[in-house]
Amino acid sequence: MAENASDQKYLRYRKEDDVVVITGFNGEPETLVIPDTIDGAPVVRIADDAFAQRLTLRSITLPEGIKIIGEEAFSGCASLTSIPLPEGLEEIGAQAFRDCTDLISITLPQRITEIGDSVFCNCQNLTSITLSPGTVAIGSWAFCGCTSLTSVTLPKGLELIGHGAFHACESLTLITLPPGIREICQNAFDRKTAIFAPANSNAQEAAKRAGYATCEYGWTYADSNIEFLFGKRDAVAVLVRVFGQAKTLVVPNEIDGLPVRIIGDYAFHNCETATSIKLPRTITKIGFCAFSYCSSLTSISLPDNVTEIGVSAFSYCSSLTSISLPQGITKIGDYAFCNCTNLASIALPQGITKIGNDSFRGCTSLTSIVLPQGITEMGKSAFENCTSLTSIVLPQGIAKIESEAFFGCTNLTSITLPQGITIIGQYAFWRCPSLTSITLPEGITEFGFEVFPKKTTVYVPPQSVTEKTLRDAGYNPLPLEK
Repeated sequence: MAENASDQKYLRYRKEDDVVVITGFNGEPETLVIPDTIDGAPVVRIADDAFAQRLTLRSITLPEGIKIIGEEAFSGCASLTSIPLPEGLEEIGAQAFRDCTDLISITLPQRITEIGDSVFCNCQNLTSITLSPGTVAIGSWAFCGCTSLTSVTLPKGLELIGHGAFHACESLTLITLPPGIREICQNAFDRKTAIFAPANSNAQEAAKRAGYATCEYGWTYADSNIEFLFGKRDAVAVLVRVFGQAKTLVVPNEIDGLPVRIIGDYAFHNCETATSIKLPRTITKIGFCAFSYCSSLTSISLPDNVTEIGVSAFSYCSSLTSISLPQGITKIGDYAFCNCTNLASIALPQGITKIGNDSFRGCTSLTSIVLPQGITEMGKSAFENCTSLTSIVLPQGIAKIESEAFFGCTNLTSITLPQGITIIGQYAFWRCPSLTSITLPEGITEFGFEVFPKKTTVYVPPQSVTEKTLRDAGYNPLPLEK
Protein backbone atom coordinates (compact mmCIF):
# COMPACT_ATOMS: atom_id res chain seq x y z
CA MET A 1 0.00 0.00 0.00
CA ALA A 2 1.30 3.45 -0.90
CA GLU A 3 2.51 5.69 1.93
CA ASN A 4 3.25 9.37 2.48
CA ALA A 5 6.72 10.19 3.72
CA SER A 6 7.45 13.42 5.54
CA ASP A 7 10.37 12.56 7.75
CA GLN A 8 13.82 11.15 7.42
CA LYS A 9 13.02 7.58 8.50
CA TYR A 10 12.19 6.68 4.89
CA LEU A 11 15.36 8.21 3.49
CA ARG A 12 18.70 6.64 2.75
CA TYR A 13 21.61 9.03 2.89
CA ARG A 14 25.28 9.43 3.56
CA LYS A 15 27.35 12.14 5.12
CA GLU A 16 30.17 13.81 3.21
CA ASP A 17 32.20 16.13 5.41
CA ASP A 18 29.58 18.33 7.06
CA VAL A 19 26.75 17.85 4.54
CA VAL A 20 24.18 15.17 3.65
CA VAL A 21 23.67 13.45 0.29
CA ILE A 22 20.34 11.69 -0.27
CA THR A 23 20.92 8.29 -1.90
CA GLY A 24 17.39 6.83 -1.94
CA PHE A 25 14.41 5.90 0.22
CA ASN A 26 12.62 2.88 1.62
CA GLY A 27 9.01 1.87 1.18
CA GLU A 28 6.65 3.03 -1.55
CA PRO A 29 5.52 6.55 -0.62
CA GLU A 30 3.45 8.64 -3.05
CA THR A 31 4.52 11.92 -1.46
CA LEU A 32 7.98 12.60 -0.13
CA VAL A 33 9.26 15.62 1.78
CA ILE A 34 13.03 15.84 2.21
CA PRO A 35 14.01 17.83 5.32
CA ASP A 36 16.42 20.76 5.31
CA THR A 37 18.78 18.99 7.70
CA ILE A 38 19.50 15.48 8.88
CA ASP A 39 21.40 14.89 12.10
CA GLY A 40 22.12 18.60 12.20
CA ALA A 41 23.81 18.66 8.76
CA PRO A 42 22.32 20.43 5.70
CA VAL A 43 20.95 18.34 2.82
CA VAL A 44 22.68 19.65 -0.31
CA ARG A 45 22.59 16.94 -2.93
CA ILE A 46 20.45 14.20 -4.52
CA ALA A 47 22.81 11.40 -5.59
CA ASP A 48 22.91 9.76 -9.01
CA ASP A 49 20.02 7.27 -9.47
CA ALA A 50 18.68 8.09 -5.99
CA PHE A 51 14.99 7.88 -6.91
CA ALA A 52 15.24 6.23 -10.34
CA GLN A 53 12.34 3.99 -11.40
CA ARG A 54 10.27 4.61 -8.24
CA LEU A 55 6.87 4.24 -9.86
CA THR A 56 4.69 5.13 -6.86
CA LEU A 57 6.26 8.54 -6.28
CA ARG A 58 3.84 11.32 -7.33
CA SER A 59 5.14 14.40 -5.54
CA ILE A 60 8.39 15.37 -3.88
CA THR A 61 9.41 18.48 -1.98
CA LEU A 62 13.09 19.36 -1.96
CA PRO A 63 14.72 21.53 0.72
CA GLU A 64 15.93 25.00 -0.18
CA GLY A 65 19.52 23.97 0.50
CA ILE A 66 19.73 21.48 -2.40
CA LYS A 67 22.54 22.48 -4.78
CA ILE A 68 22.88 19.44 -7.05
CA ILE A 69 20.51 16.87 -8.52
CA GLY A 70 22.59 13.95 -9.79
CA GLU A 71 22.44 12.04 -13.04
CA GLU A 72 19.28 9.94 -13.52
CA ALA A 73 18.21 10.98 -10.01
CA PHE A 74 14.47 10.80 -10.86
CA SER A 75 14.59 9.03 -14.22
CA GLY A 76 11.70 6.68 -14.85
CA CYS A 77 9.51 8.12 -12.06
CA ALA A 78 6.54 7.72 -14.37
CA SER A 79 3.93 8.88 -11.80
CA LEU A 80 5.78 12.03 -10.72
CA THR A 81 3.59 15.05 -11.48
CA SER A 82 5.11 17.73 -9.26
CA ILE A 83 8.61 18.66 -8.10
CA PRO A 84 9.18 22.35 -7.33
CA LEU A 85 12.88 23.07 -7.71
CA PRO A 86 14.47 25.23 -4.98
CA GLU A 87 15.98 28.59 -5.92
CA GLY A 88 19.39 27.54 -4.61
CA LEU A 89 19.70 24.67 -7.11
CA GLU A 90 22.83 25.06 -9.26
CA GLU A 91 23.19 21.83 -11.24
CA ILE A 92 20.92 19.16 -12.75
CA GLY A 93 22.68 16.03 -13.99
CA ALA A 94 22.16 14.27 -17.31
CA GLN A 95 18.89 12.30 -17.64
CA ALA A 96 17.78 13.49 -14.19
CA PHE A 97 14.07 13.51 -15.13
CA ARG A 98 14.16 11.30 -18.20
CA ASP A 99 10.94 9.29 -18.75
CA CYS A 100 9.00 11.17 -16.06
CA THR A 101 5.99 10.76 -18.29
CA ASP A 102 3.41 12.37 -15.93
CA LEU A 103 5.41 15.53 -15.24
CA ILE A 104 3.31 18.45 -16.50
CA SER A 105 5.35 21.61 -15.94
CA ILE A 106 8.60 22.73 -14.43
CA THR A 107 10.35 25.99 -13.64
CA LEU A 108 14.12 26.07 -13.57
CA PRO A 109 15.65 28.30 -10.88
CA GLN A 110 17.86 31.31 -11.55
CA ARG A 111 21.20 29.62 -10.92
CA ILE A 112 20.75 26.91 -13.57
CA THR A 113 22.89 28.01 -16.50
CA GLU A 114 23.18 24.71 -18.38
CA ILE A 115 20.59 22.02 -19.02
CA GLY A 116 22.32 18.64 -19.24
CA ASP A 117 21.91 15.96 -21.85
CA SER A 118 18.51 14.21 -21.91
CA VAL A 119 17.43 15.87 -18.64
CA PHE A 120 13.72 15.95 -19.60
CA CYS A 121 13.82 13.47 -22.48
CA ASN A 122 10.50 11.63 -23.03
CA CYS A 123 8.55 13.67 -20.48
CA GLN A 124 5.53 13.12 -22.68
CA ASN A 125 3.02 15.16 -20.64
CA LEU A 126 5.28 18.15 -20.10
CA THR A 127 3.35 21.08 -21.61
CA SER A 128 5.41 24.02 -20.44
CA ILE A 129 8.81 24.81 -19.07
CA THR A 130 10.26 28.05 -17.79
CA LEU A 131 14.00 28.35 -18.36
CA SER A 132 16.28 30.39 -16.15
CA PRO A 133 17.19 33.80 -17.64
CA GLY A 134 20.81 32.82 -17.12
CA THR A 135 20.64 29.66 -19.26
CA VAL A 136 23.46 29.63 -21.81
CA ALA A 137 23.35 26.01 -23.04
CA ILE A 138 20.71 23.35 -23.66
CA GLY A 139 22.27 19.90 -23.89
CA SER A 140 21.74 17.16 -26.45
CA TRP A 141 18.29 15.51 -26.37
CA ALA A 142 17.34 17.68 -23.39
CA PHE A 143 13.64 17.82 -24.29
CA CYS A 144 13.56 15.14 -26.98
CA GLY A 145 10.22 13.32 -27.12
CA CYS A 146 8.33 15.89 -25.03
CA THR A 147 5.36 15.38 -27.32
CA SER A 148 2.96 17.65 -25.37
CA LEU A 149 5.33 20.62 -25.12
CA THR A 150 3.51 23.50 -26.84
CA SER A 151 5.70 26.48 -26.04
CA VAL A 152 9.07 27.40 -24.64
CA THR A 153 10.66 30.82 -24.23
CA LEU A 154 14.40 30.78 -24.82
CA PRO A 155 16.37 33.28 -22.70
CA LYS A 156 18.27 36.14 -24.34
CA GLY A 157 21.68 34.89 -23.23
CA LEU A 158 21.31 31.41 -24.73
CA GLU A 159 24.34 30.44 -26.86
CA LEU A 160 24.03 26.70 -27.59
CA ILE A 161 21.22 24.28 -28.46
CA GLY A 162 22.51 20.71 -28.51
CA HIS A 163 21.91 17.82 -30.85
CA GLY A 164 18.27 16.71 -30.82
CA ALA A 165 17.41 19.09 -27.97
CA PHE A 166 13.78 19.56 -29.10
CA HIS A 167 13.59 16.65 -31.52
CA ALA A 168 10.22 14.85 -31.68
CA CYS A 169 8.48 17.69 -29.83
CA GLU A 170 5.50 17.29 -32.13
CA SER A 171 3.29 19.92 -30.46
CA LEU A 172 5.95 22.64 -30.49
CA THR A 173 4.68 24.39 -33.62
CA LEU A 174 6.97 27.41 -33.42
CA ILE A 175 9.92 28.74 -31.49
CA THR A 176 11.69 32.10 -31.47
CA LEU A 177 15.48 32.13 -31.23
CA PRO A 178 17.25 34.86 -29.27
CA PRO A 179 19.75 36.75 -31.46
CA GLY A 180 22.93 35.68 -29.65
CA ILE A 181 22.79 31.93 -30.25
CA ARG A 182 26.09 30.86 -31.77
CA GLU A 183 25.59 27.13 -32.27
CA ILE A 184 22.59 24.97 -33.13
CA CYS A 185 23.41 21.31 -33.57
CA GLN A 186 21.90 18.84 -36.02
CA ASN A 187 18.29 17.74 -35.45
CA ALA A 188 17.91 20.27 -32.65
CA PHE A 189 14.26 20.82 -33.60
CA ASP A 190 11.46 18.67 -34.95
CA ARG A 191 10.70 19.30 -38.62
CA LYS A 192 7.21 20.41 -37.60
CA THR A 193 8.58 23.34 -35.59
CA ALA A 194 8.64 26.71 -37.38
CA ILE A 195 11.67 28.77 -36.38
CA PHE A 196 11.81 32.54 -36.09
CA ALA A 197 15.08 34.46 -35.71
CA PRO A 198 16.07 38.12 -36.07
CA ALA A 199 17.45 39.13 -39.47
CA ASN A 200 21.24 39.07 -39.88
CA SER A 201 21.71 37.66 -36.38
CA ASN A 202 24.02 34.96 -35.04
CA ALA A 203 20.91 32.86 -34.43
CA GLN A 204 19.84 33.09 -38.08
CA GLU A 205 23.29 32.00 -39.25
CA ALA A 206 23.49 29.19 -36.68
CA ALA A 207 20.11 27.85 -37.78
CA LYS A 208 21.17 28.00 -41.43
CA ARG A 209 24.34 26.01 -40.68
CA ALA A 210 22.20 23.38 -38.96
CA GLY A 211 19.96 23.12 -42.03
CA TYR A 212 16.98 25.15 -40.81
CA ALA A 213 15.26 27.90 -42.76
CA THR A 214 14.06 30.67 -40.45
CA CYS A 215 11.66 33.57 -40.73
CA GLU A 216 12.49 37.01 -39.40
CA TYR A 217 9.13 37.78 -37.81
CA GLY A 218 5.51 36.81 -38.21
CA TRP A 219 1.96 37.97 -38.74
CA THR A 220 -1.39 36.29 -38.29
CA TYR A 221 -4.26 36.52 -40.74
CA ALA A 222 -7.71 35.32 -39.71
CA ASP A 223 -10.35 34.05 -42.11
CA SER A 224 -13.52 32.61 -40.61
CA ASN A 225 -12.45 29.70 -38.34
CA ILE A 226 -8.93 29.66 -39.75
CA GLU A 227 -5.83 31.52 -38.64
CA PHE A 228 -2.83 31.70 -40.95
CA LEU A 229 0.62 32.36 -39.52
CA PHE A 230 3.05 34.00 -41.95
CA GLY A 231 6.72 34.79 -41.64
CA LYS A 232 9.10 37.06 -43.55
CA ARG A 233 12.02 35.45 -45.37
CA ASP A 234 14.19 37.16 -47.99
CA ALA A 235 11.64 39.88 -48.72
CA VAL A 236 8.78 37.44 -49.31
CA ALA A 237 6.08 35.96 -47.10
CA VAL A 238 6.08 32.31 -46.08
CA LEU A 239 2.91 30.57 -44.95
CA VAL A 240 4.25 28.95 -41.79
CA ARG A 241 1.21 27.33 -40.16
CA VAL A 242 -2.53 27.02 -40.45
CA PHE A 243 -4.53 26.79 -37.23
CA GLY A 244 -8.15 25.67 -37.04
CA GLN A 245 -10.32 23.52 -39.27
CA ALA A 246 -12.49 24.39 -42.29
CA LYS A 247 -13.62 22.70 -45.49
CA THR A 248 -12.44 25.42 -47.85
CA LEU A 249 -9.23 27.38 -47.35
CA VAL A 250 -8.12 30.35 -49.43
CA VAL A 251 -4.54 31.58 -49.03
CA PRO A 252 -4.09 35.34 -49.64
CA ASN A 253 -1.62 36.47 -52.31
CA GLU A 254 0.10 39.00 -50.05
CA ILE A 255 0.45 39.91 -46.42
CA ASP A 256 1.65 43.27 -45.11
CA GLY A 257 2.69 44.22 -48.66
CA LEU A 258 4.84 41.11 -49.21
CA PRO A 259 3.95 38.50 -51.85
CA VAL A 260 3.17 35.05 -50.48
CA ARG A 261 5.72 32.87 -52.31
CA ILE A 262 6.24 29.77 -50.16
CA ILE A 263 4.00 27.20 -48.52
CA GLY A 264 6.26 26.25 -45.62
CA ASP A 265 7.11 22.87 -44.18
CA TYR A 266 4.08 21.26 -42.48
CA ALA A 267 1.97 24.37 -43.18
CA PHE A 268 -1.29 22.44 -43.74
CA HIS A 269 -0.18 19.19 -42.15
CA ASN A 270 -3.10 17.24 -40.70
CA CYS A 271 -5.80 19.75 -41.75
CA GLU A 272 -8.24 16.87 -41.67
CA THR A 273 -11.45 18.71 -42.60
CA ALA A 274 -10.12 20.68 -45.59
CA THR A 275 -11.64 19.42 -48.84
CA SER A 276 -10.40 22.25 -51.06
CA ILE A 277 -7.43 24.59 -50.79
CA LYS A 278 -6.93 27.54 -53.13
CA LEU A 279 -3.40 28.84 -53.53
CA PRO A 280 -2.51 32.25 -54.98
CA ARG A 281 -0.64 32.61 -58.28
CA THR A 282 2.33 34.05 -56.36
CA ILE A 283 3.32 30.65 -54.91
CA THR A 284 6.61 29.21 -56.23
CA LYS A 285 7.49 26.54 -53.67
CA ILE A 286 5.65 23.81 -51.74
CA GLY A 287 7.55 22.76 -48.61
CA PHE A 288 8.29 19.49 -46.82
CA CYS A 289 5.07 17.70 -45.73
CA ALA A 290 3.16 20.89 -46.59
CA PHE A 291 -0.16 19.10 -47.16
CA SER A 292 0.60 15.69 -45.66
CA TYR A 293 -2.28 13.91 -43.92
CA CYS A 294 -4.91 16.29 -45.32
CA SER A 295 -7.14 13.25 -45.44
CA SER A 296 -10.27 15.02 -46.77
CA LEU A 297 -8.53 17.03 -49.48
CA THR A 298 -10.10 16.08 -52.82
CA SER A 299 -8.70 18.77 -55.08
CA ILE A 300 -6.00 21.39 -55.22
CA SER A 301 -4.75 23.48 -58.11
CA LEU A 302 -1.05 24.27 -58.10
CA PRO A 303 -0.23 27.70 -59.56
CA ASP A 304 1.82 27.89 -62.77
CA ASN A 305 4.73 29.54 -60.96
CA VAL A 306 5.39 26.55 -58.69
CA THR A 307 8.79 25.05 -59.51
CA GLU A 308 9.47 22.94 -56.41
CA ILE A 309 7.46 20.35 -54.50
CA GLY A 310 9.05 19.17 -51.26
CA VAL A 311 9.48 15.72 -49.79
CA SER A 312 6.16 14.15 -48.66
CA ALA A 313 4.31 17.27 -49.79
CA PHE A 314 1.01 15.44 -50.37
CA SER A 315 1.70 12.12 -48.66
CA TYR A 316 -1.34 10.42 -47.09
CA CYS A 317 -3.83 12.76 -48.78
CA SER A 318 -6.09 9.76 -49.01
CA SER A 319 -9.06 11.56 -50.65
CA LEU A 320 -7.09 13.30 -53.40
CA THR A 321 -8.34 11.96 -56.74
CA SER A 322 -6.36 13.97 -59.28
CA ILE A 323 -3.81 16.75 -59.56
CA SER A 324 -2.17 18.67 -62.38
CA LEU A 325 1.42 19.75 -61.94
CA PRO A 326 2.64 23.02 -63.45
CA GLN A 327 5.14 22.98 -66.31
CA GLY A 328 7.95 24.45 -64.22
CA ILE A 329 8.25 21.33 -62.05
CA THR A 330 11.42 19.37 -62.88
CA LYS A 331 11.33 16.68 -60.21
CA ILE A 332 8.89 14.84 -57.98
CA GLY A 333 10.28 14.73 -54.44
CA ASP A 334 10.62 11.60 -52.32
CA TYR A 335 7.26 10.42 -50.93
CA ALA A 336 5.51 13.36 -52.64
CA PHE A 337 2.25 11.46 -53.23
CA CYS A 338 2.92 8.40 -51.10
CA ASN A 339 -0.26 6.61 -49.99
CA CYS A 340 -2.64 8.92 -51.84
CA THR A 341 -4.92 5.92 -52.08
CA ASN A 342 -7.64 7.59 -54.22
CA LEU A 343 -5.30 9.27 -56.69
CA ALA A 344 -6.49 7.84 -60.01
CA SER A 345 -4.64 10.12 -62.41
CA ILE A 346 -1.83 12.64 -62.49
CA ALA A 347 -0.45 14.58 -65.43
CA LEU A 348 3.33 14.99 -65.28
CA PRO A 349 4.81 18.02 -67.06
CA GLN A 350 7.25 17.51 -69.91
CA GLY A 351 10.11 19.09 -67.97
CA ILE A 352 10.21 16.36 -65.32
CA THR A 353 13.63 14.70 -65.10
CA LYS A 354 13.40 12.84 -61.81
CA ILE A 355 10.85 10.83 -59.86
CA GLY A 356 12.02 10.43 -56.27
CA ASN A 357 12.02 7.47 -53.92
CA ASP A 358 8.53 6.24 -52.93
CA SER A 359 6.93 9.13 -54.85
CA PHE A 360 3.77 7.21 -55.73
CA ARG A 361 4.10 4.26 -53.37
CA GLY A 362 0.73 3.01 -52.18
CA CYS A 363 -1.31 4.95 -54.77
CA THR A 364 -3.65 2.01 -55.05
CA SER A 365 -6.16 3.72 -57.40
CA LEU A 366 -3.59 4.86 -59.97
CA THR A 367 -4.49 2.99 -63.16
CA SER A 368 -2.05 4.60 -65.58
CA ILE A 369 0.61 7.26 -65.78
CA VAL A 370 2.47 8.76 -68.73
CA LEU A 371 6.14 9.31 -68.03
CA PRO A 372 7.63 12.20 -70.06
CA GLN A 373 10.62 11.50 -72.27
CA GLY A 374 12.92 13.76 -70.27
CA ILE A 375 12.90 11.53 -67.19
CA THR A 376 16.36 10.11 -66.53
CA GLU A 377 16.02 8.98 -62.93
CA MET A 378 13.37 7.02 -61.08
CA GLY A 379 13.85 6.28 -57.39
CA LYS A 380 13.48 3.21 -55.24
CA SER A 381 9.91 2.01 -54.64
CA ALA A 382 8.64 4.81 -56.87
CA PHE A 383 5.46 2.89 -57.79
CA GLU A 384 5.51 0.19 -55.14
CA ASN A 385 2.07 -1.24 -54.31
CA CYS A 386 0.28 0.69 -57.06
CA THR A 387 -2.12 -2.22 -57.26
CA SER A 388 -4.38 -0.76 -59.99
CA LEU A 389 -1.55 0.09 -62.39
CA THR A 390 -1.94 -2.15 -65.45
CA SER A 391 0.72 -0.89 -67.86
CA ILE A 392 3.57 1.56 -68.08
CA VAL A 393 6.07 2.71 -70.70
CA LEU A 394 9.48 3.83 -69.44
CA PRO A 395 11.11 6.69 -71.40
CA GLN A 396 14.38 6.36 -73.28
CA GLY A 397 16.55 8.28 -70.86
CA ILE A 398 16.22 5.90 -67.90
CA ALA A 399 19.34 3.79 -67.41
CA LYS A 400 18.48 2.18 -64.08
CA ILE A 401 15.37 0.67 -62.56
CA GLU A 402 15.87 0.95 -58.82
CA SER A 403 15.06 -1.76 -56.31
CA GLU A 404 11.36 -2.38 -55.61
CA ALA A 405 10.36 0.24 -58.19
CA PHE A 406 7.20 -1.68 -59.12
CA PHE A 407 7.08 -4.12 -56.20
CA GLY A 408 3.55 -5.30 -55.44
CA CYS A 409 1.92 -3.88 -58.59
CA THR A 410 -0.41 -6.85 -58.64
CA ASN A 411 -2.35 -5.88 -61.79
CA LEU A 412 0.61 -4.85 -63.90
CA THR A 413 0.37 -6.84 -67.13
CA SER A 414 2.64 -4.89 -69.44
CA ILE A 415 5.77 -2.78 -69.18
CA THR A 416 7.91 -1.45 -72.00
CA LEU A 417 11.59 -1.07 -71.23
CA PRO A 418 13.72 1.23 -73.41
CA GLN A 419 17.11 0.59 -74.92
CA GLY A 420 19.80 2.00 -72.67
CA ILE A 421 18.77 0.37 -69.40
CA THR A 422 21.84 -1.20 -67.82
CA ILE A 423 20.75 -1.97 -64.26
CA ILE A 424 17.61 -3.50 -62.77
CA GLY A 425 17.57 -3.58 -58.95
CA GLN A 426 16.39 -6.34 -56.66
CA TYR A 427 12.65 -6.93 -56.27
CA ALA A 428 11.97 -4.35 -59.00
CA PHE A 429 8.95 -6.32 -60.28
CA TRP A 430 8.56 -8.80 -57.43
CA ARG A 431 5.00 -9.69 -56.41
CA CYS A 432 3.67 -8.63 -59.81
CA PRO A 433 1.75 -11.86 -60.50
CA SER A 434 -0.06 -10.49 -63.57
CA LEU A 435 3.23 -9.78 -65.33
CA THR A 436 3.39 -13.12 -67.11
CA SER A 437 6.14 -12.13 -69.53
CA ILE A 438 8.62 -9.35 -70.16
CA THR A 439 11.17 -8.53 -72.83
CA LEU A 440 14.49 -7.07 -71.74
CA PRO A 441 16.64 -4.89 -74.00
CA GLU A 442 20.26 -5.46 -74.86
CA GLY A 443 22.96 -3.98 -72.64
CA ILE A 444 21.86 -4.92 -69.12
CA THR A 445 25.02 -5.45 -67.07
CA GLU A 446 23.63 -5.69 -63.53
CA PHE A 447 20.61 -7.64 -62.36
CA GLY A 448 19.33 -7.83 -58.79
CA PHE A 449 17.92 -10.58 -56.62
CA GLU A 450 14.38 -11.84 -57.33
CA VAL A 451 13.58 -9.09 -59.80
CA PHE A 452 10.52 -10.88 -61.25
CA PRO A 453 8.01 -13.41 -59.93
CA LYS A 454 9.17 -16.94 -60.57
CA LYS A 455 6.34 -17.52 -63.07
CA THR A 456 7.26 -14.55 -65.26
CA THR A 457 8.73 -15.58 -68.62
CA VAL A 458 11.72 -13.39 -69.46
CA TYR A 459 12.78 -12.84 -73.07
CA VAL A 460 16.21 -11.48 -74.00
CA PRO A 461 18.14 -10.91 -77.23
CA PRO A 462 20.01 -14.18 -77.98
CA GLN A 463 23.74 -14.31 -77.24
CA SER A 464 23.59 -10.82 -75.74
CA VAL A 465 25.17 -9.08 -72.77
CA THR A 466 21.73 -9.12 -71.16
CA GLU A 467 21.44 -12.90 -71.55
CA LYS A 468 24.87 -13.44 -69.97
CA THR A 469 24.05 -11.10 -67.08
CA LEU A 470 20.83 -12.95 -66.30
CA ARG A 471 22.37 -16.39 -66.53
CA ASP A 472 25.21 -15.28 -64.26
CA ALA A 473 22.53 -14.12 -61.81
CA GLY A 474 20.86 -17.54 -61.84
CA TYR A 475 18.02 -16.82 -64.27
CA ASN A 476 17.05 -18.90 -67.31
CA PRO A 477 15.75 -16.41 -69.88
CA LEU A 478 14.33 -17.41 -73.23
CA PRO A 479 15.84 -16.12 -76.46
CA LEU A 480 13.82 -13.46 -78.25
CA GLU A 481 12.84 -14.60 -81.71
CA LYS A 482 14.23 -12.43 -84.45
